[in-house]
Amino acid sequence: MCGGGEVRPDFVLLGCGDGGQFLAGVHWSSWTTTHALGAAVWWQNLCTPDCAAGHFRRVRVVVQLSRPRTCGAPRRLLFTRMRLLPSGASAVTVRIPTLGVRCP
Repeated sequence: MCGGGEVRPDFVLLGCGDGGQFLAGVHWSSWTTTHALGAAVWWQNLCTPDCAAGHFRRVRVVVQLSRPRTCGAPRRLLFTRMRLLPSGASAVTVRIPTLGVRCP
């Protein structure tokens, strides 16, 4: 995940290098200091025949953010885990990097 801790983003870039995976049209139904819950479309470059000429797959997912940590100066709360729940498939959980913000 790329970026610096935006609050309630409607677009989340999941792959910093090539933009091959991202969440678009994110709508948050809940956002608290302990978790966030929303829905989005997960765009994934299938890299066929290669990533430059690849085609994208779109999957509707539920997005859950968790494991908040107080980080940086000035201090701010950042979620450090993201779980994507596509309908009919296994959930995917990823660590959210804090990108230059020191978190204990």
